[in-house]
Amino acid sequence: MIGIKHDRAAAQRIAVRIGVAGALALAAGASSREWLARDHPAPPEAMAAVLVAARAIVPGASLTAADLRWQAWPARGVPIGAMVLAAPAPLR
Repeated sequence: MIGIKHDRAAAQRIAVRIGVAGALALAAGASSREWLARDHPAPPEAMAAVLVAARAIVPGASLTAADLRWQAWPARGVPIGAMVLAAPAPLR
């Protein structure tokens, strides 16, 4: 019986140590992510101006300038075939 109690107590101590180590690891990971985000911000994402509908458009309706507007859109997510406002070419 003494051996069983000794083994149970040892197992409990090991479990507590593992729990404490896990909590410390989580805390260290969270603080390092905060530090990285604060001191090393991600570069701004490139944006494009995409022509979109300004309101719901009924099929067959004639479009006017009031029906459309330019919307900022992540450049890498612009759908193929979308109308994109091109930057003016530099003067030479």
